[in-house]
Amino acid sequence: MDKKKSIAIIVIAVVMVVLVIAVLATSHADDSALGADELVSIGENVYTVKECKDYIKITNEAAGDITKATTDEEKEEIINQFLSEKIYAHAAAENGITVPEEEIQTFKKDYTEKAVYAENGISEEEYLRYATDNYLYTQLSQNLEDYYELPDEYYDAFVESVEDPMKSYSFRVMTFYYEEPKSGDASGDVSGEAVEQISGELLRDAVYAKAENVRNQVINGGDFEKLAQENSSYRYTFNGSSYTLVNGNLEYAVSVLLQDKLGSEALYNAVKDLKSGECSALVEDTEANVINFVKVETVEDGFTGEANEEVREILLYQYQDTLVTGDAHYHMNQTALLKVYYQ
Repeated sequence: MDKKKSIAIIVIAVVMVVLVIAVLATSHADDSALGADELVSIGENVYTVKECKDYIKITNEAAGDITKATTDEEKEEIINQFLSEKIYAHAAAENGITVPEEEIQTFKKDYTEKAVYAENGISEEEYLRYATDNYLYTQLSQNLEDYYELPDEYYDAFVESVEDPMKSYSFRVMTFYYEEPKSGDASGDVSGEAVEQISGELLRDAVYAKAENVRNQVINGGDFEKLAQENSSYRYTFNGSSYTLVNGNLEYAVSVLLQDKLGSEALYNAVKDLKSGECSALVEDTEANVINFVKVETVEDGFTGEANEEVREILLYQYQDTLVTGDAHYHMNQTALLKVYYQ
């Protein structure tokens, strides 16, 4: 399932980033209850130095070379991911997420088909623990809103940080692509009907005229979504914390996310001051060979409705490490951590 993914293009100033390895290493001293080769305990689960080293091997195998020599920086990143994944897996189990039997059978098949794991000292049992924890981590991180709520103080801090006028928009976009100019034969000689077929400028002008005609139909009361499906192209945008293809669909955005949603500063400038029911002018991006226009269905003061719910969802996922690790009970063996790095 790829329902949810983080949105890197959106930057919200109040987001808190928690590096799990730093939390574990600095907030929890060595636990005398852990054995010499036991790296971390999370709840009732104990993970060993070998499991962490195996995790590094499996990560390298996924990148194409299980025996790859990792730099200190690469190793730190992988160890951080290992610790984060184990905390998420524990939290997933605490929230009632389980691994279906068919998934376990798939993991067993994967292990059997990749002899490189056994050849590098990873047993089937050890691989299954890696794979099931990875499954639990993925399920929780992709469906976070089913198990956690955004604390009001995080949302309030975000709202207080907004300096621009706060508005909420619902809108629809039409996108028209035109082809790059094409050359003729090697000598550059073209003639007759071939000109119509190879001239990028003619194609651009034809697409622009089509977009202008469709926009006029919308202004005169035409069904935007129907006209979009018949005349324009899909575009890639985000809906909350997931990405999606849209073509004339109703979309929502608060003012501070509107430019990211539209994907263009020029298009944003053409839309931001429109009133409910108004259409933007045609906006052309000559670098992307695309012509757009937008109809604003509604614009309201403040963060309201679906646009506001989208902000809450995005904030939830940007705070996810804080929310998940905040509930975890763990102990770190820092001496064992050194063994992962240097032995």
